[in-house]
Formats: sequence, C-alpha cells, structure tokens
Amino acid sequence: MRQIVSSLQLSTAVDNAVCLAQTRATAGALTIDGGNAVGGVAIFNAAYVVTVTSTGNDSTRTYTITGTNAAGNALSETITGPNATTVSTTGAFLTVTGVSVVGGGTVGTVRAGFGSSGVTAPLPLDIHGRPDVSLQVTVTGTVTWTVQQSLDNPFTINMPTYLDHPDPNMVTQTVNRQGNYAYVPATVRLRVTSGTGRATLTIIQSGDNRA
Repeated sequence: MRQIVSSLQLSTAVDNAVCLAQTRATAGALTIDGGNAVGGVAIFNAAYVVTVTSTGNDSTRTYTITGTNAAGNALSETITGPNATTVSTTGAFLTVTGVSVVGGGTVGTVRAGFGSSGVTAPLPLDIHGRPDVSLQVTVTGTVTWTVQQSLDNPFTINMPTYLDHPDPNMVTQTVNRQGNYAYVPATVRLRVTSGTGRATLTIIQSGDNRA
C-alpha cells in the first residue's frame, strides 16, 4: 500500500504581487517589482494562475508570462491583454521570471499579480501498480476544490493535460469527500478555485500488480 498526502492553502489574490502599476511606450518586458518579487523574480507559496490588469483597452496586445510550474519545470504562456479588466493564465506558476507585452506598448496602466486559483505539485502514481486508487479530500475553513488527473508525465511535459475527476462528487466541492479511480493515472493534483481555507488530498494506491 502506498499513501500520498498533499495540502493546499492559497493566499488572497493580489493583483500587483508580480508587477506594480506601470506603462511601456513600446513592446517589451515589464519590471517585476511587486510584493512577491525577490531579485526580479516573483516567488509564490504555491502555484497560482497569474493575472494581468489594465486601466485601458489592451485587448490588441498579448502578454507573455514566463516562469516555472508546480513541478519546477519551465513554463511560458501567452494571453490576450485585458480591456479595462483582469485576465488570467490557464497554467499555474510557482515563480514568474518575466512578463512581456507583445504587439506594442501598453495602452493603459498595467499591473500583474496572482489570482484565487492554484494547484498542488503533481502527485505521481505507480502506473505499474494495481488499478485501485482511493482518494480523500478534507477541508478546514472555506475552500472550493477539484481533484484532477493526467496521463501525461508532469516532469517531462511543461503543461500536461489535466482533466477533472470523472466523479462529480470530486469536482467543485467545499466539504470533505471520498472517491476513487478504477484505473491508474500518471499523476493527480488538487486544484483550488476559491477560498483561503486548507484542502488536504490523501491518496492510497494498492500494492503493485507486477507479475
């Protein structure tokens, strides 16, 4: 029997944790000088989606975010700029090493931070083991969570394809739940989409199935 335990508790979103409010006359890198910046790199306590906020219509621009993902691998994502609002990356960043505007300078005053959604580090399972995997999520405080899985290797693919658990009782939940897999994913993770409470995922995989 193999047991894996991982907890996730996110901080309240901060929209200038990566870059304080700034403008650029031409395309290029923003200065990483927000509250989470250390030596030009924004460092988080977990992997969060990154947000870009503008006071103007920056939808004719794109923004490229670079850094590392929850597994510590290099991650880069390009998103369409916001129109007097906030946009978010799809991927979750553990660190941010660059935020660049592409297609021209900023239209409005722009800042970058982290959102209210984040993920645990990938939790790899033994794909040669028995297809009997038990799951339990326990919560403390207020938090909305989802269990996700992928058949990709998270340590060789920068953005593995994660899908929500097939059991709706393990998706967008706010209370303690138990579930299972009848197959063995390559990796599992816990995603939190709101709240600052703590969610703890426990995985038990039965003994190996080798001949």
